[in-house]
Amino acid sequence: MNQMIEERITTLQSMDHVIMMMQHEMAYETWILRVPDEADYDDFLDIASDDLSWHLAQRAFTAIIRDYGKHGW
Repeated sequence: MNQMIEERITTLQSMDHVIMMMQHEMAYETWILRVPDEADYDDFLDIASDDLSWHLAQRAFTAIIRDYGKHGW
């Protein structure tokens, strides 16, 4: 597996962790539209390997932080 995919997987895992730590229902519901609930390595690999899925997950994360991060964690 190439380094870019591994870096994307690590980033997705970090983003997923941040969203879960927010404990904000709307943030969570928005996130699971792009990343499955209780995602495992294979889920992250599928997303990281597909450019469109990867970019949509990035956009979702950015929007969640923008919209719900202001409520504190």
